[in-house]
Amino acid sequence: MQLKIHCNSHIVKMSLKSARWAFDCKLWNPSEDEWRKTASFLQEDEKQKVKQFYFQRDAKSCLIGRLLMRKFLTLSSGLPWSEIQIIRDQHNKPLCLNNPQLHFNVSHQGNFTVLAGEVGSYQLGIDIMKNEVKSGKRLEDFFRIMRRVMTPSEWEQINSCSTELDKNFMFYRFWCLKESYVKAIGVGLNVNLQDLRFKVNSLELVQNQFTTDTQFFLKDSLQSTWTFYETLLDPAHCVAIGIHDANSGTSNFVDKFTTLTLDDLISEAEQISTPDSEFSVSMVNKPLAP
Repeated sequence: MQLKIHCNSHIVKMSLKSARWAFDCKLWNPSEDEWRKTASFLQEDEKQKVKQFYFQRDAKSCLIGRLLMRKFLTLSSGLPWSEIQIIRDQHNKPLCLNNPQLHFNVSHQGNFTVLAGEVGSYQLGIDIMKNEVKSGKRLEDFFRIMRRVMTPSEWEQINSCSTELDKNFMFYRFWCLKESYVKAIGVGLNVNLQDLRFKVNSLELVQNQFTTDTQFFLKDSLQSTWTFYETLLDPAHCVAIGIHDANSGTSNFVDKFTTLTLDDLISEAEQISTPDSEFSVSMVNKPLAP
């Protein structure tokens, strides 16, 4: 059942308790008018954050991430889009000033920007990676540079894969898991990654289906109140969502990702900042990508 709230002449549905959303940024090539319109749905400080990116690709992903956050907060709080206030804590983690029980996190890499959101008493983090071998660099050289970010047992699982592409994928899978944890606890990578150890039990991920049997050890102690939800958005993009739930087993999380269109994304949107032609011109003049 959906509860509708009338507020400032707006009708807002308040039924959303859990969200798993993806937006394929590669399919959206905004015109100058679209940049101006979509940016007006953001707070001024959010708009300035988007503007700071050098490449249009990254600015676009950042903008989509802000829109995803505001959509989730609107639908889960019952407040109009214009009343949602997003702030940052001392570690730059986004929070909803209106309601501390709304937990959300975004990530973008490759083609997609993704969001995970929950209502309740949780810690939550999400990360996405695209499986691609770095051009011009041998895999063993890349692994040598990154050797300290994985534990010996994680490297053992990575190197047990039969092909370079599979080894690369397993590396990024572990990276997603570690990133989702540190984003959930809100400290970024200011943590010793050797203290975080994951044991992958299902070697294959399935598109649009969550795997939840990966085990997490903190300083070699199994953390039973953490669950990691892993899936593929497509064959090249893996996602991990880390959720800490002190009442593990009582939650009813969304069990797959929904891919949103731009119309879906802005269906609740309201203009909350002045349409800015200088901003939109600067966006279309940015280089597309490295």
